[in-house]
Amino acid sequence: MTDAHVEPLLGVYVLDAPRAGGKAEVVSRLGRSGVCRAACPEVADAAAAAAGRPGGGR
Repeated sequence: MTDAHVEPLLGVYVLDAPRAGGKAEVVSRLGRSGVCRAACPEVADAAAAAAGRPGGGR
C-alpha cells in the first residue's frame, strides 16, 4: 500500500468507521510511514471540525 492509497482511508479511520480489514491496513501503514503518521492528526482535526467538535487528533 502506498501513502497515496492509504490517505483516503485516514478519514474513515479517524472516525472509527473503516470497512472490514481497513483499520488493520491503516494501522499497519501508520507504523511504517512518517507521511501517514503526520497526516493523521490533520485529517482527524478536519473530521472533527466537519462534525462540529473540537480538535480530534488521534
